[in-house]
Amino acid sequence: MTGHGKLIQVAPGSDVSESCVGSWSRTGTSATELTLDDTAHFLVQNFQQRDRGLYRCGVQEITLEQKPASSGDATLLYRAVGQSVHLFCKFLGTETCWGNWNWTPHQASNLELTQNRGLDGDYSLHISSVGWGHSGVFSCQRQCLGRPLKPTSYELVVVKATVEPQHVYEGGDVTLRCSLSHLTTPVQVCWIHLDPNQCFGRRYRGYSSCRGTNAAAVSHTVSIVSSVQSQWACAVFHGGTLRALLPVQLNVSKHTTTHSPPTHTTPVRRAATLPGKHSEGTMVTRDTTATQHTEPSAGVSVPHVCVMSVFGLVVLILVALTALLLWKRTDKDVEVCEDEDERRTSDEEACAEGLLPHRGSVTYASFAQMLHLQILLLLLVALKRRVTQSYTLD
Repeated sequence: MTGHGKLIQVAPGSDVSESCVGSWSRTGTSATELTLDDTAHFLVQNFQQRDRGLYRCGVQEITLEQKPASSGDATLLYRAVGQSVHLFCKFLGTETCWGNWNWTPHQASNLELTQNRGLDGDYSLHISSVGWGHSGVFSCQRQCLGRPLKPTSYELVVVKATVEPQHVYEGGDVTLRCSLSHLTTPVQVCWIHLDPNQCFGRRYRGYSSCRGTNAAAVSHTVSIVSSVQSQWACAVFHGGTLRALLPVQLNVSKHTTTHSPPTHTTPVRRAATLPGKHSEGTMVTRDTTATQHTEPSAGVSVPHVCVMSVFGLVVLILVALTALLLWKRTDKDVEVCEDEDERRTSDEEACAEGLLPHRGSVTYASFAQMLHLQILLLLLVALKRRVTQSYTLD
């Protein structure tokens, strides 16, 4: 302990993890912070010169300093696939020292490692992109003036997070899987649902505490996924401290199909049929929406209505003309009977015998005119039926 709280010396490329109740304050650092149930977990991976300094959380203070040289320590490191790792092995002083790396993979691997030539006593090993096959134990065998020194060793565990399916629609299911290349004890792996409204940079907040299991692979299925469930993280805790955090952003899309209002279909007879497409009399349906005009009543066409209207008007005119003609003819016959004074007696007898017309009777000429009108009426009826049949066939 120092006047600034706890002092921690960290080798370049190594990790630092601390926790407190509250929130950590530090600027210009690559640290990751995860808050679960008011507990803020603080993690610095791949420690560099810029990460040195004072970190505060409430009354708790931690000072991080960089180690000048390596020692015979054993360090456990967790790295995600694609991240870099720096394994520090360096000597101080002018003594003649050298270092050599040995690698024992956790699984069978054909990877080859290239180490530094030892300029200025630095034999560090750097891997720019960690793969699943890099998992294993790396040891830097050190000697100075022919005397062997305690080796500096690093155990590298690779973490991988996968999502199936990679693209999901709202309401579907997605499976999250977090895997470790090697299981160490005590380790806890779990999936955490992150709050999208409280994730800024490398600061994350989970909805609930992590309750993972001591297993090399942990799967979690999210049912009926929505856009508010798009941010998750695979967290690896070792001995109660956060050692790795892999944020995952789900690709959640909304369904593009829109629900249109129900439409009504109105059967329409084709006026013409294309050769080879439909046979004569084929019925087709047309989708009518709210923006289309309402079709006429089923079974009655517009031309048919017009023909019937004209026919009715013509019949009405003929009836009126017939009545007018009969009225005129009757008045004329009555005048003939009244004007012939010299033959009144004989005419009255003739009228009495029915030889001359009286008021209310019709002459032979009137009957002939009525016959002509009836023939014209029959012709119009036949014409109307012909037109109606032609529209029905069409």
